[in-house]
Amino acid sequence: MLSNAQPSDLVTISSWITNARECELWAGWRVKFPIQIETLAESIAFCTETSYSMHHDQTLIGFGQIMKKDFNRGHLGRLIINPSFRGRGNGKRLVLGLVQEATSKSFRCISLNVDELNSVAISLYLTIGFRDSLRPVDEPMAKGSRYMEYQS
Repeated sequence: MLSNAQPSDLVTISSWITNARECELWAGWRVKFPIQIETLAESIAFCTETSYSMHHDQTLIGFGQIMKKDFNRGHLGRLIINPSFRGRGNGKRLVLGLVQEATSKSFRCISLNVDELNSVAISLYLTIGFRDSLRPVDEPMAKGSRYMEYQS
């Protein structure tokens, strides 16, 4: 289901983002819209070992990253589903795949940030088992974000 993402995936992913708000929801404050593909990999700390793509047949349909944090915590970030494949359970498949990948890497805790107005994503994360939690000191606060954790 998941495979290591390739730098060429970033071109496709950036085409899914059509405005500044979508860009902010996907990448936070580090990436400005319009996305500059030349600097995107550096801006999101892209690495094939920590970035994952999800495909259906030969079509890229999802992307996410797992960043190593203090206290053996894996942090999910930059989750996105191809707009043509939304509303079909692919977000859940992506997050469950990333949770499974993080668990296989022996992270004791898995975390993420979500925009507090993104009710669809929040509902998904709650269904999977993420819960609101106290933000650790190594996780910077972003205005309007909600911090959640999943205990593996």
